[in-house]
Amino acid sequence: MFERHQEIMERRKSGEASESGFTLIELLIVIVVLGILAAIVVFSLTGVSGQSKQAACTADAKSVKSPPTRTWQRTRAVFRALLS
Repeated sequence: MFERHQEIMERRKSGEASESGFTLIELLIVIVVLGILAAIVVFSLTGVSGQSKQAACTADAKSVKSPPTRTWQRTRAVFRALLS
């Protein structure tokens, strides 16, 4: 491992080393852009969850309302059949 370090240091001194990588500014820009995108997604999803809760409540209200009506219609049909 120490040999590898010496090899890298020699190349750096001689100017053979290629400087590749990202600068601190580039990394900060990427982090800021990702943060902005994450914020947009979070705020858009909060609206969707509110709409889904409202839709679920409406569906529950309809399902609670309809079974007694259907049951009454079936019972009435059975009584009419028995009485006729």
